[in-house]
Amino acid sequence: MLLFLSDFAIISDSVMQYCPSAGYLSPYFYVFWSDTRPPKNAIYGARISRTGVVIDSGGRPIYFGNPTFGAEVETDGENFLVVFRDSC
Repeated sequence: MLLFLSDFAIISDSVMQYCPSAGYLSPYFYVFWSDTRPPKNAIYGARISRTGVVIDSGGRPIYFGNPTFGAEVETDGENFLVVFRDSC
């Protein structure tokens, strides 16, 4: 998955990743997305430095479950809230 308008890959897996959402909470950017890698559908997240270094190459799973869609992220300046739909 490539972050829109960026020149670096967050994940190079050929399985479908979609619906990325990004936010910033110092000192990192955070990107969350829907992912269909085995063993289950999931929401993944990755930290990216301000210089574009991907800290969590390939992402880290934050939720496994039903087909997951449309991760969205918001921050209050201290915490993140990631919401998504977990069924069709």
